[in-house]
Amino acid sequence: MGIRRLFTNNTKVWLAALLIVSFFAACGQSSKTPSPQQQSGTGKQEFEKAPQKLKSIESNIEKIFKTLDGPFVTVEDEKKQEDGQKDQKQQESTQQQTASKDSGGNNPSQAGQQSQGGKQPAGQQGKASQPEKQDPWKEIEPIISNLHYQWNDFMPDAVKKGADPKITGNFSNALNTLTNTIKSKDKIKTLSTANALYGCVFDLYSVYRTEMSPEIKRMRYLIRNTILDSITGSWEQAIKDAGMINASWSLLKNTFGKEQQTDAGKLDFSILELEKVITEKNPVLTDIKGRVALSNIQSIEKSYEKKSG
Repeated sequence: MGIRRLFTNNTKVWLAALLIVSFFAACGQSSKTPSPQQQSGTGKQEFEKAPQKLKSIESNIEKIFKTLDGPFVTVEDEKKQEDGQKDQKQQESTQQQTASKDSGGNNPSQAGQQSQGGKQPAGQQGKASQPEKQDPWKEIEPIISNLHYQWNDFMPDAVKKGADPKITGNFSNALNTLTNTIKSKDKIKTLSTANALYGCVFDLYSVYRTEMSPEIKRMRYLIRNTILDSITGSWEQAIKDAGMINASWSLLKNTFGKEQQTDAGKLDFSILELEKVITEKNPVLTDIKGRVALSNIQSIEKSYEKKSG
């Protein structure tokens, strides 16, 4: 009887263990447990880089925030593009100066300006120093159009990688909602729907086994949410978002290596300060402290970029 009872108890334990294993196998896409193919022979986990297509999508979403003077972060892909534009402008300026010297000052219009002490008419001085500001909504139109093409190009890759249909479906719906919201030319609504779209970026990054945890994308989304909540006076929601930031941070801070510890310490303090001003319901400080936290997140992301080369 003792043996039979022991066998029965062992059977129950085995069945319970089998059920637990089956449960985690069904959640394989989100568990992030490395497969044998994703581990090296030494037992160390092998990481992969996030695709450039996804980074470009993220960069264009950030451009919408920048264009509308919202809380934005310069993504590495966007920074390279801006640096390239600066280099091009400097090169054009150098070529113009060289051409001016080569002409020997024989240009009649230049001679006229030199005869006046190099001064331009008063009306032209203001125009030269203050270029006309473009309509931000016209700047956003090509950005949102480009996003649709980028998403169409990237979506097959995400599906092939094993992205859940809900992930791709949520991004598609959020992109369509943003496109329709932009037509209203409502700044706050556009920023909110743009951030909702950015919230889907976290799920897309989660498909890839990157060294930097995709949780950092969720934190960027939540911190930006608190800033937008403060603008609209939605303090109850801002307090909820602050709680979610703390929960996300408790998961994220344990994933950093030595290279990120200094920036992680800064981010830790900035989150505490952000939470404090949210509790005080101070919109001005919430905007400032939120942007500081976003800047600290960017520093951490740059650290990973530098490490991966």
